[in-house]
Amino acid sequence: CVVATVAAATAAAAERGDGWERHHRPCSRPPLTLRRAAVGATSQGPVRRRRRGDVPERVVQADEDAVAAAEKSAAREPCIVAAGSGYFVLFKPCSCLCSPDDPDVGVARFVQRTLRFPPKEAMCHRLDFGTSGLVLVGTSQAAADALRRQRDERSWQKEYVALMHGFLPEGTERGLLSYRLRTEPKGRGFETTVDEREGEQALTRFEVRGRFRSRADGCPVTLVSVELVTGRTHQIRVHLRQLSQELGLSPAGLVGDSRYQVGASAPCHDQRLF
Repeated sequence: CVVATVAAATAAAAERGDGWERHHRPCSRPPLTLRRAAVGATSQGPVRRRRRGDVPERVVQADEDAVAAAEKSAAREPCIVAAGSGYFVLFKPCSCLCSPDDPDVGVARFVQRTLRFPPKEAMCHRLDFGTSGLVLVGTSQAAADALRRQRDERSWQKEYVALMHGFLPEGTERGLLSYRLRTEPKGRGFETTVDEREGEQALTRFEVRGRFRSRADGCPVTLVSVELVTGRTHQIRVHLRQLSQELGLSPAGLVGDSRYQVGASAPCHDQRLF
């Protein structure tokens, strides 16, 4: 699941239409933190570490009933779980496409039906097809532009919860991963590899939240919270797999990640990318 911390520059609504803001003016507000607990993993969402001098946050809690209903629905459709001036937040279930380039399916279709301008302009970021989590959407061109500008300036803090195969050993409870990544088209999507020579800078902070064993077969897994400093394609999946490989874990990668998992066949038969 994703947690997005958005810097203050969302706009106040001066006029409303069809339930959503159409005209906005800048306002000075504390940063916005969006939180949702990982379904089936922990009852608490990731906690942002406060630093001296931080501006106080406004916290918007996702509607857990709506999240649970979306998780259970066979339709795999997104739903609105929080809203405010200039934005709303969608919960995207796994196996739901989150590409602003295709307005006829998934998250983009929902946004297209809800707003009066293209999803490509409204959606502020995306999630992988197999990942569940929160997606931030601007409800006007001005608000969406402000949010994307903050994204490009790294005013956002995006945090995830991920489940890795194997136990991360003592001494690796937290750290900063800096493997350089190269992404190339492959089939209908993209593939990312570690390339220290020609890859782009990619930074991922991680911290162990717990170590568990599967009730079904006892396979070891580690729950980690992950903060993206940069936002490369498939960054978390490739960074955590690379860490696992260097530590000698097998299989290496995230539970349910059929694309990037390497090593022995995973004993945890999970159809979701966690």
